[in-house]
Amino acid sequence: MRHSKQTIAQRLVGQEEAPLIVFSLEIMASDRVRTALLRTLGSVIEPTRVAPGCRSVRLFTDLDKRRTLVLVEEWKTRVEFERNLDATKLNTIVGAIELSGEPPVVRIDTIEREEGVDLLALSIVGEKMPRGQRET
Repeated sequence: MRHSKQTIAQRLVGQEEAPLIVFSLEIMASDRVRTALLRTLGSVIEPTRVAPGCRSVRLFTDLDKRRTLVLVEEWKTRVEFERNLDATKLNTIVGAIELSGEPPVVRIDTIEREEGVDLLALSIVGEKMPRGQRET
């Protein structure tokens, strides 16, 4: 198998798309309010999933920190993300935060480039190549 001397970054040049927006809300859920918090956050999942521009929406629980719930939304554009933040959704999120009683961790990340299994495959191939032939 022949490998080019081109770096991974060079291979990705020209793959320009609108930045992906990732919204995440990490919230603490005591046993007393866990069910109510799951129900509250769960109520935004389906309306979000079908909203224009939503790539995915998921609600996780941290297995190491059982009290932690994490809502993650991925959006094609910032405009579509912002359009989805209507009063109903904001009130639901505020309600969840009030149930928690602890400050949440809220993040809105802009992702310029996504990489996946192809990058892993390139890394594995690079590790198997003799040192002098690896990309730098």
